[in-house]
Amino acid sequence: MKRTALGVTASLLLLTANLEAAQKYNGYSYIGFGMETASYSEIGTTTDGTPFKSSATTSSPVYTSGSLIHINKNFDFSIDASSTLIASQTNEKWQEGGYVTQENKYDTIQSDLKFLLQYKITDNHRLIFGPNYNLFSMKRHTYINPADGTEKLVNGESIGLNQEDIATLNGMIGYRFEHAPFSNGGMRISASILYGTPLWNQATNTGTSEIEFSSTKGSTINANGYVGFQMIKGLELGVFGGYTLKNKDGADDIIVGSNTITWPENELETFRYGISLSWNFDVK
Repeated sequence: MKRTALGVTASLLLLTANLEAAQKYNGYSYIGFGMETASYSEIGTTTDGTPFKSSATTSSPVYTSGSLIHINKNFDFSIDASSTLIASQTNEKWQEGGYVTQENKYDTIQSDLKFLLQYKITDNHRLIFGPNYNLFSMKRHTYINPADGTEKLVNGESIGLNQEDIATLNGMIGYRFEHAPFSNGGMRISASILYGTPLWNQATNTGTSEIEFSSTKGSTINANGYVGFQMIKGLELGVFGGYTLKNKDGADDIIVGSNTITWPENELETFRYGISLSWNFDVK
């Protein structure tokens, strides 16, 4: 009888251990390729008080990569990166008082990097926080008058290539949901939403190379989702989607001599989507 009881106990302990191992939330790495659609606009007023607005949207191939690193039962750590692979050219339009007064060629690239500490309320529900660095670079050239298609001149001279770079360091906080452990034999869903404010900002423009703007007024909202399926143990194939809305609130002015240089209110909206591979071949 004792042997039977011991055997049943051992079997139950082994089954419990196997279930716990099956439910272990391991770390993993991933790489993804897809498309990125970025819409940028500026809003402000001209020197005579006329309201203006610019708008441009580009679609480009994008690369994503990162890792989820298991620390202990309470914390994980994640690194998430994305970068435009090839800049795509489009037309940017400028409106003043409701009329299109200028068009120019426009292309852009951006890179984004997040380092997030994940506090596990449970393995499924996590509080996430950490820094996010974003670099957004745009080029403008070939300025024309939309009414007749002629070249737009300033003081009788052509307008050359103009490049603007905006580097932002955000402090982010949010929530992440992990539906199931990595490589669980079936489907896995992951989703997150983050809110952040700029801790540091630097905007430069080749048109006024001696000027740097550093306003930290604004916010960033970021949402991401992933659905994957195990191909073999330790390897998942899935699809990802992401949305980011980055706002700069209000205009900022710097006076240089008798001239006022303005960095207007602006908004950058980015969609990313594609196919992703995730792996950790140490998973048993």
